[in-house]
Amino acid sequence: YQQPTTNNQQPILTLRSLLPLVLILILLIGLIVLHYGKIALSLWQIDFSLSNVTPSLPSSFSWASIQQLLIDNFQFGNQESATNSSVTSVTKSAATIGQLAVVIGISGGLVMNPQFGLIAIAIILSSLWSLIVSSQWGIILESLHPTGFNTNDPLFGQDISFYLFRFPVWQLLDVWLGGLVLFGLVATALIYLLSGNSISEGKFPGFSSSQLRHLYGLGSTFATAIAFRYWLYRYELLYSVRGVAYGASYTEVNAQLPINTGLSFLTGAIAIVLLLQAICPSKQLQRTIKTGLRLLGFYLIVVAIAGVIIPAITQRLGVQPNELARERPYIERSIALTRDAFDLDSIDTEIFNPEGELTRADIDNNILTIGNIRLWDTRPILQTNRQLQRIRPYYEFPDADIDRYTLRVEASGTSPSSEEEETNEQKPEQTNALPSSSSVPFTNSKQQVFISPRELDYNAVPEQAKTWVNQHLTYTHGYGFTLSPVNTADQGGLPTYFIKDIGTGTDPGRGGNLSTSSPLIRDSIPIGAPRIYYGELTDTYVMTSTKVKEFDYPSGEDNVYNTYDGNGGISIGSTWRKLLFAQYLKDWQMLFTRNFTPQTKLLFRRNINQRIRAIAPFLRYDDDPYLVAANTETNQQQTTNNKQQTTNYLYWIVDGYTTSDRYP
Repeated sequence: YQQPTTNNQQPILTLRSLLPLVLILILLIGLIVLHYGKIALSLWQIDFSLSNVTPSLPSSFSWASIQQLLIDNFQFGNQESATNSSVTSVTKSAATIGQLAVVIGISGGLVMNPQFGLIAIAIILSSLWSLIVSSQWGIILESLHPTGFNTNDPLFGQDISFYLFRFPVWQLLDVWLGGLVLFGLVATALIYLLSGNSISEGKFPGFSSSQLRHLYGLGSTFATAIAFRYWLYRYELLYSVRGVAYGASYTEVNAQLPINTGLSFLTGAIAIVLLLQAICPSKQLQRTIKTGLRLLGFYLIVVAIAGVIIPAITQRLGVQPNELARERPYIERSIALTRDAFDLDSIDTEIFNPEGELTRADIDNNILTIGNIRLWDTRPILQTNRQLQRIRPYYEFPDADIDRYTLRVEASGTSPSSEEEETNEQKPEQTNALPSSSSVPFTNSKQQVFISPRELDYNAVPEQAKTWVNQHLTYTHGYGFTLSPVNTADQGGLPTYFIKDIGTGTDPGRGGNLSTSSPLIRDSIPIGAPRIYYGELTDTYVMTSTKVKEFDYPSGEDNVYNTYDGNGGISIGSTWRKLLFAQYLKDWQMLFTRNFTPQTKLLFRRNINQRIRAIAPFLRYDDDPYLVAANTETNQQQTTNNKQQTTNYLYWIVDGYTTSDRYP
């Protein structure tokens, strides 16, 4: 510690002034840790059930974030708290106590050993910032590959792509840079204030010249970060909700925008002065701590008046008395940008005249639509499937989706019926060959159908059978699906099934051990090996290609077993991988089982909704995946019967959308 050179024999700070200043700096460090800790904690466990799992852009550490921290932890007795359940209140109280304990622990550690405590906090903050920034890899990737919109905003003249792709990266930089330089400045000032036993002696003699230059340099960096933040605030005005319409209103454009620009230049000028003082110190600019605090207080007063009071006065006295006239051009801007964002200008508006008579010609011209008028709804189809097609209690039909398939039908337009199914069951030898086209002409017709996957729900397995081996090695997949037309009913009011049952297929090579209503259906709908390893109910992880055979499907009183031969999964292989997966899945039984082989694979995150959100979190997904049976071979004629037996033609389709809340 280098003693300052001063002619004043009195200490610059006495204990009465030094102690509150030190406590304020320690409290500020604690609030910084809490702020970024809460952000990192929200990113630790991602909820894959959400439509969009991309984490929102974190907020920077500012006076507003400090206010929010205090409100979240110390606002009691409000109406919301009174109506919350006791469990929620206890959880909130526990969180508040935990955060208070963090602040108290930080304070005690910094007072007892400031250098060691600050090093530990620096390591913690570095880890938090790494997690926060790495979680935003999506916006960083988008900024590297932006797509131009060829449309400029009317206020700044920037292309819309700037706000969707570039601006979020600048905001993320502000989140990281603001916290970094503020912590560096506060930590350095705290070390200097506590050096030389200043607390125990009850006085602080002042900073040395080298310490002042160091603090000036850090202060210049912090002022630069604040100037950068005010410059970004200018663009954030486009997302303001102060006016009657979303976006920059009269007050933002005529009051807040000039103020933010002026504060950015003012803070930038302060940064330059501090930098010059750090490089070439001038005795005329040397000031005591008290003088520096007074200047800081004066700057904060200017910020409060310019940033809060003046815009509020402008809104109250300049806008509200004549609001419609003041806000009209900005409302027009908001409407125009909203229409452009949703591409509403490309919609052609036509007047529909409901008057008119339905003629036979209208019906003949729309025979496909008339022929697919729905008689069935999802709910009765699911109820019937669960009663008749479950086969075993552990099978479940989570959903039934409507789709259209191209079916081969007789030229007369007659679709396969239940009578054909009965005929096929009486004469199974005829199921492998299609009727000769010379005797019966065929054509293709689109048919609207319900398709419902038969998944395996492990929660429905009997309790006595719920063992580790059964859960992760034996019960690995569901099997098959049902397919029924929407416009016909069987005898007794039951659905007419094109594809149903399990383990009863007369032609396993083409029917996948599922019962089909006719050879035409087997020729139209690819079935193959309809095993369902990924679905809507597959919430467990499984290991395949083990010494334990996988339950495939029931066949009468017996069971058929199979070994997974797909391309999915991660090879477990070495002991190191076993240890890694055991720790990740918190399943230490993996280390002790003797059922693994060198070919064993781990299939985890099998729930379709979770899987796609983990693969591409930057998209917004529909919550209802639907199953399709499709042959993606380029030449179906080259598909051999052996390949048909082992190929899985089932695919999950999920609607995904590119969305953004950054359109100005």
